[in-house]
Amino acid sequence: MPDHQILVPLDGSVLAECVLPHVVALGRVFGSKIILLRVITPATDEGHVIDPFSWEMQKAEAISYLQGKKELLNQLMDSVEYQLFEGKAAEKITEYARQENVDLIALSSHGQSGLNEWNISSVVQKIIFYAQKSILLIRAYHAMDVGIQDVRYQKLAMPLDCPQRAELVLPMAAHIAKFYGARLLLTHVIREPEITCRNPPTEAELDLSRKLIECNKNYMEKYFEQLTSQLSHQGVEIQSELRTSSNVSETLHELMEDEKVDLVLLTAHGMTGSHKWPYGNLATSFIIYGSKPIIILQDLNPEEIENSQAEIAAREYKGH
Repeated sequence: MPDHQILVPLDGSVLAECVLPHVVALGRVFGSKIILLRVITPATDEGHVIDPFSWEMQKAEAISYLQGKKELLNQLMDSVEYQLFEGKAAEKITEYARQENVDLIALSSHGQSGLNEWNISSVVQKIIFYAQKSILLIRAYHAMDVGIQDVRYQKLAMPLDCPQRAELVLPMAAHIAKFYGARLLLTHVIREPEITCRNPPTEAELDLSRKLIECNKNYMEKYFEQLTSQLSHQGVEIQSELRTSSNVSETLHELMEDEKVDLVLLTAHGMTGSHKWPYGNLATSFIIYGSKPIIILQDLNPEEIENSQAEIAAREYKGH
């Protein structure tokens, strides 16, 4: 992937740095240009004037920090640079990601605000949903003791629900798997058909449900066979797993844990994904509730995604 750019927002905390081992691991695969970005925010206390000397010291410390991380990564990678901005973190990061058309934003789930009961911090959530870019999301609570060169993927997973869209991430998954000699798990959860009725379903209705499940199963088995043959010829070791459940997301989360997956890869929208939102239901579930490192490939351009009513209102308010 020529000119592949990975944007790495850092806030100076150890938690935010948890993403760096994965940045190194993926940067090696794609020969990526790494852009370290830090945003410092002026104090917002009402009635207080920012001390110019303290502010310049803060900027100097931030630059020194970025230079140190650049030197560390330069020992392992060829192309590393850094950027420093002033303002609100989420806004500046998303603005830069769009302007520079970066390929991937690498994010740790938590940063300087610390770990909490929420699976991702509020700043990270804003970046994910408003940058409208492909993302790498690492759970800080699982990655705090990982060395900068310690990530070596052994098992990748690709949840598939629609060949045309889901396959967009397939070349990336195959490339990573080949580079590390990792096994690639192709998985699909067949949703049990819902029967809307107040009374227990009849035997005829249950039989219809079973036939539909079997039909979907046969289709996916043939599809997995085709993909296995295609990828095996490329030197990728393939494993496939089909399950049936009334709750697709929950079953996939359990499967990722059962199979001890190192990295999950999927597209932002699946078979039923709407263009109204940056992510479909499955991708959103992995962002909000997942625990595994994940790459979500954004399959829509920003202009294809509809603005929410909140975004429209906020822009109109700024114009007053």
